[in-house]
Amino acid sequence: MKYFAYGSNMSLPMLRDKEVIVSDVQGNSFEAVTYYATNTAPSLLPYSWYLFHVIYGAKETGVPSDYLEALEATKSQEDPDKERDARERAIYS
Repeated sequence: MKYFAYGSNMSLPMLRDKEVIVSDVQGNSFEAVTYYATNTAPSLLPYSWYLFHVIYGAKETGVPSDYLEALEATKSQEDPDKERDARERAIYS
């Protein structure tokens, strides 16, 4: 298991990875790696560029409309690192 620190307080691990088994609609199983937050305090908000990634992927994969609406209603914060924000959004250009 790995720990990742990301955000304003790099000394605290914010994400961990975990190996999981996922299934597609045909019932095929696949090994995958997922990342999950170690601190889920309601006061923490994702950076807007990260939420953009999530919403983009949700639209691309055709998630149910109610789930997409919930994602789009998620509050986010601007990343103080403007270069990182630009770099993250640039992958869609």
